[in-house]
Amino acid sequence: MKDTETNDDNTMKQLLRAVFGKNAWSQQMIDLARFTRSIPSLYRQYQCSQHQSKMDWEPNRIFIEYKGSFLPIYSPEDLGTTEDLDKGGYLRTYNIFCHQATAWYMRKEVINFIRYALPAKRFADVGAAEGFYSALFASLHGSEAEILSVDCGSEAGCDPRHLAITQRLNSKHFNPKRWDLSKSFVTGADRQHPTFSLPADCKITTLPDLFQSSDFTPDLIKFDIESSEYEVLLQSHEWLKAHRPTLIVEIHNEFLKPKGLNFKAVLSSLGELGYRVVAFDNKDYLNAGNCHVVMESTPTS
Repeated sequence: MKDTETNDDNTMKQLLRAVFGKNAWSQQMIDLARFTRSIPSLYRQYQCSQHQSKMDWEPNRIFIEYKGSFLPIYSPEDLGTTEDLDKGGYLRTYNIFCHQATAWYMRKEVINFIRYALPAKRFADVGAAEGFYSALFASLHGSEAEILSVDCGSEAGCDPRHLAITQRLNSKHFNPKRWDLSKSFVTGADRQHPTFSLPADCKITTLPDLFQSSDFTPDLIKFDIESSEYEVLLQSHEWLKAHRPTLIVEIHNEFLKPKGLNFKAVLSSLGELGYRVVAFDNKDYLNAGNCHVVMESTPTS
């Protein structure tokens, strides 16, 4: 999220220099430019607030606006423990969900997800964190939704306890056909351990083994696994060729470049299977620090 915001800051600096001269990019001007750019987001927040005010009150409900419709999801409630207070608890997760739902520089990511989730029925959320996109998929499809939320359970960047609560609350409201959780770290065939610590009960697995053990075949997969997308996609060709799901991939260039890796190798490799990029949230997705692409496949001869 922060990297996307930084990329937009750099774009604004270039624009301000072009219009007002090379020295016309003070922090105050950048703040003003960013605020101006956030006005559509603020208006969407106002629309969601107005929509919510006309409905019966429900705790922890957040709306995501899409083409004039309002999609509800439910954030975890307070677990009522001392640990919650120490970590920011449910309020932190609620704020993260609100941020993902409304932040102006995440708008393309959310819109692209909804657009390509609408024709899907089975969704694998690989790197689900607290479950924002899993909940959004449940909201989109209700009783027809089948979801596999996969997260390693590490506390790096999220509160892993909240995924199960997100599942329970949103299942109560949307009654999906299936919603399973898997505490797994998905990586390449060598099952290499990540640089961060994993819980003792986390399984290190490959993408084909994950779906086989879960008896789940998705038609949409979203990846956010801290650059392990690189190994996973390069080493899952046979499974991808057989099932051809739509892929939404977070590209972590800031992690790949220090390793001497470039995601272009993955795109070229998947291109041999008929995959192509059909949407993105940053057109410079091979260089931007952190961005998303959507890939669809057509069978090759």
